[in-house]
Amino acid sequence: MEVARQPNDDRVMASRRVDREKTCPLLLRMFFRFNGHHHLDEFRHPPTKDELVVYTWKDATLAELAGLVKEVIQDARSDGAVLSFRLVYHDRDHRWSYKELGRVVNGRPGRDDHRTLYDTSFITGDFIDIAMYNSPPQHHVRSPPYDRNVQNERHYNRR
Repeated sequence: MEVARQPNDDRVMASRRVDREKTCPLLLRMFFRFNGHHHLDEFRHPPTKDELVVYTWKDATLAELAGLVKEVIQDARSDGAVLSFRLVYHDRDHRWSYKELGRVVNGRPGRDDHRTLYDTSFITGDFIDIAMYNSPPQHHVRSPPYDRNVQNERHYNRR
């Protein structure tokens, strides 16, 4: 049995780098909230009052996105502020879903700082939901659990 070789991480990263001088940036819609993420139901009609619109590239890191947020929102600049990133997208059944991307802590290097949009399976049209905390949350704050049965009943009742 032959073992498949893993590509060299440096080669993979080099193939994912974007020439920002020659490549047109994409429009990224980010939504922020203090002390917790938005509920998925809110994305049926995105909450524009909490929206940040930026142009960036798919090789943008979470730390780079956090820097853009800090330019606009003063509370995100405080030392120790935590920005929790979540990818919000339509799943195969056309329902809103999310994927936790990572956290960036202002003033401290972290393991998620260098994660890029490429690494997160981001595609143009997805949203980034950002929960901001002035200090690290005491527990992991999540949206209420997704009740698949209720969603399926709604889905089938529309037919």
